This record gives sequence, C-alpha cells and structure tokens, in this order.
Amino acid sequence: MALWTLKNTKILVVDDFAEMRSMLRSMLCAYGAEDIKQAANGDDAIELIAKHKFDIILCDYNLGEGKDGQQVLEEAKHLNILPLATTFIMVTAENTSTMVMGALDYQPDAYLSKPVTKTTLQTRLRKILEKKEFTKNISLAIDKKEYSKASKLCDEEIANHPALRLELLSQKYNLLITTGDYDGAESICKGVLADRDVPWAQLGLARAYFSQQKYNEASEQLEEIIASNGDFVAAYDWLSKTQKKLGDLKSAEETLVKAIEKSPKSLLRQRELAELATINKNHTVAERACRDAMLIGKHSMLKKPDDYVNYSQSLITNNKGKEALRIAGNIKNAFKGDDGAQLQAEICKSTIFQAQGHDAEAQAAMDAALTLYKSSSAISSSNAGIALAKNCLKYGREEEADAIIKDIAKNNHENKAVLDEINQAYEAAGLGNKAEEKIAEAIDEIAEINNAGVKLINEGKISESIELFKTAARALPQNHVISLNTAQSYIMLMKKEGASKRYINSAMFYLDTVKDIDAARDKYDTLMKSCREIAQQAGL
Repeated sequence: MALWTLKNTKILVVDDFAEMRSMLRSMLCAYGAEDIKQAANGDDAIELIAKHKFDIILCDYNLGEGKDGQQVLEEAKHLNILPLATTFIMVTAENTSTMVMGALDYQPDAYLSKPVTKTTLQTRLRKILEKKEFTKNISLAIDKKEYSKASKLCDEEIANHPALRLELLSQKYNLLITTGDYDGAESICKGVLADRDVPWAQLGLARAYFSQQKYNEASEQLEEIIASNGDFVAAYDWLSKTQKKLGDLKSAEETLVKAIEKSPKSLLRQRELAELATINKNHTVAERACRDAMLIGKHSMLKKPDDYVNYSQSLITNNKGKEALRIAGNIKNAFKGDDGAQLQAEICKSTIFQAQGHDAEAQAAMDAALTLYKSSSAISSSNAGIALAKNCLKYGREEEADAIIKDIAKNNHENKAVLDEINQAYEAAGLGNKAEEKIAEAIDEIAEINNAGVKLINEGKISESIELFKTAARALPQNHVISLNTAQSYIMLMKKEGASKRYINSAMFYLDTVKDIDAARDKYDTLMKSCREIAQQAGL
C-alpha cells in the first residue's frame, strides 16, 4: 500500500502568528507537502484564494485586527472563489458556543483545536481528502455550473459507492434546489427520512416546502426539527422566514431572537431581526440588532451603508440624536470612494436634522444628496430614495422629488409595499394625486421597454431583444419583470439556435436575482424548468 502523502497538494495556511504558520508548515512538509502559501490576515487570505485554487486551507479563527476566520470563509463563498473540492479547516483555540455556532453558519469542512499535533492533523486531513476524492468530479462540474452533468455523476457514484449514499444525495439535493426542481428535492429528502432522521434531509424537506410555497407544511416541519434539536440554528432562520410569509411577523421576530441568542455573529440574521423589530415597533430590539449588524459587518465585504443608516434611524427613534449623527458621519469613512454610500450618508444626515428641527442643516445635507444623486442618477435603496423625496417635498423641491420617485417606481412598479410608501409620502405633503401620476409614468416606461422587447422577439430578432433587456436591467437592477424577460429571451434564443453553457448561465444569472420575489414565483418556476430541460437535452 502506498504511503499517504500531500505531494502535489496546494495548501494555504492562514494565521496571524508567524510561529504558528511555521509550525503548521513543518507538519505539512513532513507528509510531503511542497506548495504551501501563507497569509497573516484575512485580507491577504482572500487575495490568495482569489488568485490560486488551493486543495487545502487551514485558517485560524482569530486573526487579530480585521477579518476573522469565519469572515474569510463567508467572503470566499460569497465571491464564489472557493471551489467545492477545496478542504477548508478552521483552526481555533476557542471553543465558545458563539464561535462554534457562528462558524457553523458557513460550514467549514472541519475544526482543528489548538494545540495542533502532527498526528491529529494527518488523521483529520486524510479522512476528509479521501472522502472528497470520491466527489471531486461532481464538485468540478458544479463549480463549472454543469448541473445536469453533476446530477448524472451523483447517480453514478451512488451506484458505485453506496457507503457514501447520504453525502451524495445531499449534493444532489443541493443541485435540485439550485436548479429549481423542488419536487425532486422533496422526493430525495422524504426517501432519506423514510430510513432515518438525517439533519440535512429534515431541513431540506422544510426548504423544499418553503420553495413550493407550502408554508404551513414548512412551518410544521421546522417546529419538529427545533423541538428535537434546539441548537439547529438554520431551522430557526427558515422558521422565521416561513412565519414572515404567513404574515406572523411577531412570531418571526421572536424566532430570530432565539436564533441570535445561540449564534449572534451572523450579519444577515442581525439585519433580518432589525427589519422585523422595526416593523413590529420593538424599538429596543431594533436598535440592538441594527448596532450589531453594523459592528459585525465592519470588516466584511458584505457590509452595506444601510446598516449604518438603519442604526442611526433606530437611534433617532429612541431619542439619541447626537449618537445618530455620529453614526451617519461614519458612513463616509467606512465606504470611501463609494458615491452611493456618500449619497446615503447625506440623506441620513438630512433626515436626522429634520427630525431634530434643524431645518437649515437638513436642507444643506439634502442639497449635498441631490448633487450626488444628479451626478450618479441612481439610488440603490428604495428606502433611502423615498427618504430623500420626503425631504424634498417638505422643503418645496417638488420637481426633484418627482424625479427620484419616478426612478424608484420604475424599479419597483409591481412592489405594492414600495408603491404604498410613495403614495403615503405624497399624501403627507398634500399631493396624493401626484404620486399616482408619477407611478403611472414609470409603469408606462416599463411597458414601453417590454413591448419593444416582445416586438423584437416576434420579429425573430431575439439577440436584439436580449441586448435591449440587458441594458434595461443594468439601469433598473431591482425590476424583476425586466430580469425575467431577459432570462426568457436567452431561453428562446437557445430553443432557436441550440443550447450553450454561456446562455444557460446567463439565463440563470437573471433568474437568480428574482428567486426570492413572490410576485415573480410562477414565471420563475416556468423559466427554471425550461433551463433544466434545455441543459438535460444538451447534456450540459
């Protein structure tokens, strides 16, 4: 039998202590490793992961100032620079529940507790690498977005390696969810659960129900999971989402509070709690969640100006105006060079000054915001745009308000909540009919784009329709109708000219932008089914 070796294996060691990096390098070299790169902090680690395809990443959890190991893993996955075949091991001296539960949110392949011994390192690596070798071709196909091919490989490997059946079925389940085959995903989970209670299948069944809009069934399944395993944090997240869909916002908030008690380091979880608590007017919880979202995101690429804006608004609500202004002022430093963030900072300051009755300061900040808006012609957040429009209406800048509202309405012409908020803003200013006029103008412009695209399709000019819709999608990134029509044009082009991996990926890119929008669900499901069928027929 050949000796186990790490020869020809590309490895990255991430640790802020040079001595620890050196020690791990020596251990790895003892098993034949030659290609070992090192990073002393999270930023350097992300840069190296983006440039190289590593087979193994050993990353310390605590990396000193800046990103921690959890954020390195989070960002690498978000940026899609971490191949599925790569083994990511979190190395840590900490064993607190906050660290463990937080890292579990992003699912490293394993943990390695300090002090690390040579024997433990070899045992852990050998076990993971041998298992990953069986699924390597599947992982490569998924990374290339060759989902049909990956699904066939899963079936072949299940037949050849029945001992890995559950792991392979888990991969196939994820493939089916990715490609929108929720019936198939449900069937896999029920088949697994008929034999034994497997956590991923229990949660997977609930997710399949949720994706099929079977919210009551999803809720019941998730309640059962939590009752049997109170530390399954992902089940709380999905239960909260389900309760939100069912209109029970109070329960959705309470469920997220329980999740955060167990795992507080999730930026997305804190954001969701902040939103729910704000809607429910639970101002104390909203302020805390907004603050924690801002702090957790400080060193993350997932941070947004909205985190600072929302925190400042919660402070104003709780009569903490001085602190609110300080937070609004921090936006510029936190997002240097980001014109959109600078715009949101000025809008935020204007709103705070207005709430405090400082009209001169409010108008000065509003003028600065309008200057930035006119130079960029884009507000990424509908909330920020409506806030700026409200300030314009208050200070007699109706023309500017109309332009902003029209932009927002074009991006959200089927979003009832946003349109209702626009109407309320104009009604508060005594201009109720004006809102309907601006919304109607926006809808007419969207209809004109869609009609032009359909006309091109009917004339057989599908490529031209794609370019039209792509241009519109760049200008109106939040408009789900435009995104759906862009995807549909790609599908029609493939039906006419034949399938291609590039066209399938482009169609799925636009579909992915609308997958969580209820109003887009029916057409999304239809188009995803078409994508699957085209890919399967072409063997892609």
